[in-house]
Amino acid sequence: DLNQGKGKVDLDLPPITFAADGLQPKDLFPALAHSTEGIAGTIAAKGPILLDKNGMTSQIELNLQNLSGKVGPISLKNLNSVIEVDKPWPLTTAADQIVSVELADVGLPLTNGLVRFKIDGGSVMNIAESHLEMMSGHVTLEPVALKLGAPAQQIHLNVEKVSLARLFELFAVAGLSGEGQLSGVIPVTLFPAGLAIDHAKLEAEAPGVLRYNQAQAP
Repeated sequence: DLNQGKGKVDLDLPPITFAADGLQPKDLFPALAHSTEGIAGTIAAKGPILLDKNGMTSQIELNLQNLSGKVGPISLKNLNSVIEVDKPWPLTTAADQIVSVELADVGLPLTNGLVRFKIDGGSVMNIAESHLEMMSGHVTLEPVALKLGAPAQQIHLNVEKVSLARLFELFAVAGLSGEGQLSGVIPVTLFPAGLAIDHAKLEAEAPGVLRYNQAQAP
């Protein structure tokens, strides 16, 4: 309705399936060429885009099914969500969107995750709450605002009762083994092409065991 300056467009995007050795998000959206790699899974979208004198809003549901691959420095496996999009451009979601993920590798294997978030203005992801598992323990992220495309940003992993034996399996040092549980904080700095863990501090929950076999030592 040009006289009243308002209108409506119904978006119906049927499922698009990506494959690590086939169609990629960057083929459809070239801007993603430097931030995604080896993506597999399915996306679909449906809902109205509304136009009025105040601009553009929407009631789109973006359906993500079993997405895997590398997004920035993070490797994902089986990410699923139905995201409510309040504004298609710049991308803005409704509050309290929830995503589940089987594995998010940030230099440490975070598994069975649920994350509550909101995207604002296409450039900021506000993570309000998260629950994940790691090496038989539990991990939460401190609330953080991640600026998409920033040269560096930091997240803090609050770790509870991680298995020392499984930690030594991941960071293998010849001759070193042990049992016990550790808790503490792990700061992770994210860069566009990688990540770093610095000044992590984990403390024993209770008495445990450390073994060091000199015959196997490096």
